[in-house]
Amino acid sequence: MALVEYLALEGGGAKGIIYIGVAEALQKLELLDGIKAISGASAGAISALVLATGWPVQKMKDTLESLDFQKMASGGVWGNLTAGYHEVKEFGLHNGQAFYELFKKIIKEVTGNENCTFEQWHKFKEEHPQLKLKDISVQACNLNTKLNETFAFNTEHRDVPIADAVRASMAFPGYFTPWKIKGCLYSDGGLQKNLPSDVFEQAPGQYNPKVLSVKLEAFDQIKFYDKGIIPPAKPIRNAFECAVAQFECALNAQDYVFQASPYKQSTVFCDTIDIGTLQFDLSPDQKEALAASGEYGVIRYFYKLDPTIVEGKYDTETLNALKAADFPICFSEFIKKYPVPPEIAQDVKVASQKEGAHGNVLEFHLPKRHVTPLFHRWCKNNALKAECDRLARLEAEHKHSKRTLKQAVTL
Repeated sequence: MALVEYLALEGGGAKGIIYIGVAEALQKLELLDGIKAISGASAGAISALVLATGWPVQKMKDTLESLDFQKMASGGVWGNLTAGYHEVKEFGLHNGQAFYELFKKIIKEVTGNENCTFEQWHKFKEEHPQLKLKDISVQACNLNTKLNETFAFNTEHRDVPIADAVRASMAFPGYFTPWKIKGCLYSDGGLQKNLPSDVFEQAPGQYNPKVLSVKLEAFDQIKFYDKGIIPPAKPIRNAFECAVAQFECALNAQDYVFQASPYKQSTVFCDTIDIGTLQFDLSPDQKEALAASGEYGVIRYFYKLDPTIVEGKYDTETLNALKAADFPICFSEFIKKYPVPPEIAQDVKVASQKEGAHGNVLEFHLPKRHVTPLFHRWCKNNALKAECDRLARLEAEHKHSKRTLKQAVTL
């Protein structure tokens, strides 16, 4: 029986690139093929669709990395020019049409039918086990009833095209227009259920231990929920940033509930490297950093759970470094411990001692070509270096404020 049978993916906008690293790690640990179904909200719904295709992870990665998310989100020049019209007539700045077309393209490549419904996908999956498809479950919020609904093959929405449900789920309030399904307007699935871990329960409230949840959290959020450290205040400079902050305040309410949930114990926490939800203009380094964070989160989770799951799948140096660092929950915190990775010489003579008949004899030999440890490659990423610098500044400011407070009390 598979260790993990269901995967729940949290929404997070542009931060969803993390799921490429999650998928890569699950594939290396030989756990991806055993997953039966994937649920998601917003960016988690998009990732659920991509991961459910059964494609090799490299193909998923190539597909997503080739996309211009900023242009797709805004609609390009024409999309920016018509944003005011969409805001007034369709209740959102951008219609997200490019994403919708992408979803249909992916679904058509898999099933031959771009309008494939959840029920048809499930039937196709059962008829073609060699494709290793997974069932998909999507969250979207019905604005007319003000309640989240689940779109899957075993719900009343089994007849809804998957592309429509995923497009509805990604409709970040104010930024993307809501999507009409069966006469109702649907918006971002993250509004009420940003991490749909419970959709795989046999009965409501009956914990399913086969569900692996993945949360996308900033360093400050993780530290707050892990150790109660209050996040530093961030400036809000315009109406747009205020709207995003208000939405994220609502998500924090869900996080409070999640802390008391049994699913917290079976959750991979992924550090979002201070990337914003709607920061679609990501550099290659930032995309690489997010994917690395997803991979780190999975490695950390399973190595703590059972080292034998990970050993032999990842290099010993990386695993030893993880253990020596005491398994930091934040990827940034782990990287900060190794700011200058040692250069690995590949074809140089090295000395080793050997016990011989006449005492210790110094021998020189050419070692086998060394593969650079994974965590050394992570450390060289410029986006991660910048995040480590930011954290170092915050840490210095925190220490200074504590000293100042202590001095004031003394006086």
